[in-house]
Amino acid sequence: MKNGGYVDKRISFYSILCAVISLLFACFMCYLWTDAAKDRDNYKQYYEYYQEQAREQKGNK
Repeated sequence: MKNGGYVDKRISFYSILCAVISLLFACFMCYLWTDAAKDRDNYKQYYEYYQEQAREQKGNK
């Protein structure tokens, strides 16, 4: 609290740095989430096919 300021410059710097790192982390997680969703959409047809095969095998037993 030098020079009569309410917040020390060092604390302001760390607060801004923490906010920036948190924002970058959130963006990175959002990117990974959308990338995983694309992969899920690509493999959905195979998943449905194997689910149908498993249902048929269960019905034959």
